[in-house]
Amino acid sequence: MKHLLHLPENAFRPLAVLLLMILSLTLLFGCASSQTPSGSASDSNAGSAREGSEAGQVMEVTPTTLYYTDESWSSLTGVSRVVNFSGANSLKSQLDELFHLLQEPQALPEPPQDLRSVIPEEIFKRIYLETEDSQGRDGANGAAEANVLYVEVDKSYETMEAAKRVIFRSGLSQTMFSLNSLSRIDFVVIADDMVTVVDSISRTEQMIIGGYDEGIYRDEVKVVLYFASSSETGLAAEERTIRLNMTESLPSGIVKALVDGPASGSDLKRTIPEGTKINEIVVEEGVCYVDLSENFVLNHSGGEIQEKLTIYSLVNSLCRVSGIDYVQILIDGKKTSFYKTYVPIDSFLVFDETIVD
Repeated sequence: MKHLLHLPENAFRPLAVLLLMILSLTLLFGCASSQTPSGSASDSNAGSAREGSEAGQVMEVTPTTLYYTDESWSSLTGVSRVVNFSGANSLKSQLDELFHLLQEPQALPEPPQDLRSVIPEEIFKRIYLETEDSQGRDGANGAAEANVLYVEVDKSYETMEAAKRVIFRSGLSQTMFSLNSLSRIDFVVIADDMVTVVDSISRTEQMIIGGYDEGIYRDEVKVVLYFASSSETGLAAEERTIRLNMTESLPSGIVKALVDGPASGSDLKRTIPEGTKINEIVVEEGVCYVDLSENFVLNHSGGEIQEKLTIYSLVNSLCRVSGIDYVQILIDGKKTSFYKTYVPIDSFLVFDETIVD
């Protein structure tokens, strides 16, 4: 059979090369589209994720500890939850989400019971994020970016109750600094277009604050308390571990434990009369001033030994605390010459070893 079209022999070479190139490209893109890198989604899912990211719908799941307080603003409680951050690449959106959960504990999955926000509504106004340049520590690395969270508050922030301010600062900083990109928190007052920084917490300071809160305010502290012995002829020591909350100092915790009495099942006897209330306890220059209600005197049965056991259960227990050398006992804010009849309490009292069995 004769060919309808006669081509020279070398005419097929360019055509073969072209067909070979087309085949190679087809195989290359076919393999790329059918394979997915280890740990990543398929092409269709990745496309959906990118579209969701642009729409701000991507959810980053992160375990976080958020800090709340109780009704009396007396302690901090950390609540561990898995937080879904929308717009995972935006520090601002993450801060907004954390702050919302701080303000609204009930918005958490499995909301904590009997806890409230550490954000005082009466002084808080708003938060905003800014990025600023900060010089490297050694001055040789040039300027570095620092993400600063500004918390605008009312000017009454500076005069608010100290314990409440500590809970606000500490609960906010320990929660927000869980985001590693945050460098500093500044509390500011804005008036007449002037921005005044009234308080500031850096990431380094927050680490110290966290340790201080956990180690002092919320730690279990071992103390030695003195109660009347079973024969009620002297004092006997009882070692005990007491737990302090955010509003208690160690001396306050000790006096409260003495008022509560010996441990259950102990053969020791209580020394502080029923109905005694603690008005105030202050330590200044080595002196612990203990101001108690009048029931401390009125509800005591009297007697020289019994009076001495009561007074020195307080004095000896408190003088075991580092930094306390003397105790001054006050009754409703006033000095009294004698505790009922026999024991003088109008001067500084020191540890009395002779009364300890």
